[in-house]
Amino acid sequence: MVNVDTKRIDWVDIFKALSMLLIVMAHVCGRFNDCVYQFHVTAFFFISGYTSGSRGSMFETVIKRVLTLLVPYYFFNLSGVILIELLERAHVAWLLSSETYPPTLQLKVLEVLRLEGMNCEWFGATWFLKVMFWASCLFEAEVRLSGRKMNILMSMSVLLFLQSLAIDDSIWKLMLKAQYFMAVGWMLKNRLKEGPVLRTTGKAFIIALLWGICMHLGLCETINWPTFKFNGLWDMIIPFFGIGMLICISQILAVSGGVRKPLLYAGRNTMGLMCLHFLSFKAVYLMLIAVGRMSWDQLSLLLPPDIYYMPELLAVTFITVAVSLLLWYLMGRSRLLRLLTGRWRKEELAAFYDSLIIRELHDIYDILKCTAISIIDEYRTDFMVRKEKRRNI
Repeated sequence: MVNVDTKRIDWVDIFKALSMLLIVMAHVCGRFNDCVYQFHVTAFFFISGYTSGSRGSMFETVIKRVLTLLVPYYFFNLSGVILIELLERAHVAWLLSSETYPPTLQLKVLEVLRLEGMNCEWFGATWFLKVMFWASCLFEAEVRLSGRKMNILMSMSVLLFLQSLAIDDSIWKLMLKAQYFMAVGWMLKNRLKEGPVLRTTGKAFIIALLWGICMHLGLCETINWPTFKFNGLWDMIIPFFGIGMLICISQILAVSGGVRKPLLYAGRNTMGLMCLHFLSFKAVYLMLIAVGRMSWDQLSLLLPPDIYYMPELLAVTFITVAVSLLLWYLMGRSRLLRLLTGRWRKEELAAFYDSLIIRELHDIYDILKCTAISIIDEYRTDFMVRKEKRRNI
């Protein structure tokens, strides 16, 4: 089901919304984390590959990724550490934050700017933006190098995933793993079409049955990206049970009423939910304090205290989502904040590409690209000549 006005695929937006709801729910309560952590973050890398369709040069693709991923990452985290610094100077940071930061603002900023640097506590999920940036750039390079041939692309992607098994815990390990799920999503592009609800429900039942059997046999383990908790080669398979279930549920909801519209809205604003839900927990804490569910000394907690009952879990999750979407909407009212949070319109991107500095950088990129190609061609020609001489001898 395609939205003609925006050319967006409804079930894809619903898929993103459900994935984001699971991420928030996992941070609210660890009750279902053994299951949810198998696929909830991985689902975003998968659907990013599925929806990828970059036009233009590699240079333009990288610039767009910088504007929509790296700029928001640094904006949120630098804003966060500046706010922490102000709270520390007012001697109230202990009331709102439980994390220990470098002693000066300069050190805080330098730590955020460092490639393997820290994320601000209140924007903890922004680590995802940094990994997505590097993984998507690598994936775009693979697509171009493979000539968009599926077998070559998947071979390259699998080899890079295997390489990640030998790398120490770092952003590069996460990048190599993420690009694999993006490649699988790209491979399934245009193949995951909506079908009759009954048939889709049957697929969901089969996936759930297989998933349950694998979990009963102990084959499915949780995956925790920020803490580098992985399971070797099993990670190439484990997440697709949950991803498959989400696809089926999303396709069913895409043709039904009720929750469809709010899910579409949430799915088109997942950046705001990803970056702001930790901060929104503070608003939820105030509500819980007001009803006697929390005490003031718990206001500094990064995650809510243990929540055991389903009504409370759902209430905290949906209030957090609502506050995050409200903050995201209000930030979008300012053009500057909208651009700093990665919400560039097509005409704004086109104007930015046409700016003098970007055109100059593009010219430098073209020169370096042509030079590299000529060097490679020269070595290739020299190699073929020497090979021909050896054959004649």
